[in-house]
Amino acid sequence: MKKIILIISFIILVYQSAFSEYYKYFPLKIGNIFVYQYTYTNPSGTTNTRRTMKIVRDTIIEQKKYYYVQGVFNDWLRLDSFDGNLYAFDSIGCRQYSHEILIDSLLVDKSQFSNSCWFNTYSVCLDTNTSSIFGIQTKLKKLYYGIGGGPGFYSNTRHYSEKFGLYSITTNSGGSGFYASSNLSLTGCVIDNIVYGDTNSSSTNITNISNIAHDYQLSQNFPNPFNPSTKIKFQIPKSSFVSLKIYDLIGREVETLVSENLNTGEYQVQWNASNFPSGVYFYKLQTDNLTETKKMLLVK
Repeated sequence: MKKIILIISFIILVYQSAFSEYYKYFPLKIGNIFVYQYTYTNPSGTTNTRRTMKIVRDTIIEQKKYYYVQGVFNDWLRLDSFDGNLYAFDSIGCRQYSHEILIDSLLVDKSQFSNSCWFNTYSVCLDTNTSSIFGIQTKLKKLYYGIGGGPGFYSNTRHYSEKFGLYSITTNSGGSGFYASSNLSLTGCVIDNIVYGDTNSSSTNITNISNIAHDYQLSQNFPNPFNPSTKIKFQIPKSSFVSLKIYDLIGREVETLVSENLNTGEYQVQWNASNFPSGVYFYKLQTDNLTETKKMLLVK
């Protein structure tokens, strides 16, 4: 009996160690924050902005624990402790997964293929290596997801860091004479209350139009409706901490465009919504003396 208990204990320790390793590749914990530099390019030009991903709450669905990941995914996610797969909850599901969509398998090693949710698609681990991120040596996994066949194409390459989670996403798509690409790259994060890198979430696309402003003012975005980007202007008559955030129709924060101290003046911020679905959104400006919200419409 003692031998059986020792064997079971050893298996549990091995299992816990393995799960701990996969957990580090996507650390789901309430309060963790990840800030990314986002670049989007299409025939119209290139836009740059900052995007923030936050783990904001958790819940139990069908006896499984999910975390709501706000920004980048904007979905309920879970990391399975048995197969190392990262799943998103879905009311229908895909292929062999009931009420879930497989995002990535963090268990795969170099040259290994993982299951895919959709037909005519495949996912493979292209490489595993070690790199220095924020001055710390960490393991990296490079996963590739592609859709083949048909008149168009789509590919998605993702890097996961063993210490810092999702490190980057690069996408390429096109068809019928159109081409677009995007890159999401980690600039900083807060994991277990420890700050790494640059966590300033303000947009890199803030333009100071004028150093003169006589009143607080938030203008209607232009164009409106828009696809996929729009510009938002605001004025502040004195130096102030400024917050400009985007919310969806049910009031969830989906993007932080500005979160910093600004001097007196008129400013313009560009929001690129290429990763967001069509619908009504709200943008809210908060300063020391003004809180104002306006509505806008994204049509794709």
